[in-house]
Amino acid sequence: MKTSINLYSINILVLLFLILSSVPFQQTDSNKNLKYKPGEYTLEDLKVHDTKTNKIISIGMSKTEVTNLLGQEKEINFRKIYYYDGLKVYYRDDKVAGLMVLAGDNIDNRYQTYRGVGLTSTMQDVMDRYGETKVEELFGSYSATYQGKLDGTILKTNSNNDPLWLLTNQERIYVISFGFFNNSNKSVSGIYISDHTFAYSGK
Repeated sequence: MKTSINLYSINILVLLFLILSSVPFQQTDSNKNLKYKPGEYTLEDLKVHDTKTNKIISIGMSKTEVTNLLGQEKEINFRKIYYYDGLKVYYRDDKVAGLMVLAGDNIDNRYQTYRGVGLTSTMQDVMDRYGETKVEELFGSYSATYQGKLDGTILKTNSNNDPLWLLTNQERIYVISFGFFNNSNKSVSGIYISDHTFAYSGK
């Protein structure tokens, strides 16, 4: 089925980014004071919090806004992904279309999601805060993906398991994925927040 192929594609993209990750952190995340409900998502879930500067970077933000918050990028790779001291950003038409936090780029838990998940978190932390979902295993690594279709400020999930859900109104679909190390805690190795196009095609 085409939906299954799409899900396989996104896991391939996530795991390709995992290659850039290195040694997992040994701490555990203790920030559980944010307001959210597992299984329910909003525009707040499309943001990354820089705990060092208390700045927020979000999907849809302009390149100018990001530069004003984080300064000039340190480098731009061959895929036109911008690197800002631990945070990778992909732009389309000068707007943020993808946000990536990888263990290989960070030495601390500086960048976290709205729900307090960072590189010191575990698979169980993710499940507790985002809800239970299928965990994919590929090439010895793990990934979990959450998707929502924008309706106002709410990201509605495919609660009815509609096989055509991913094929309609794709411009309103957003994806939140986590990669995990293959260790005892299944600690987070990468955080990926993006629109549908970048999640499934890398463009």
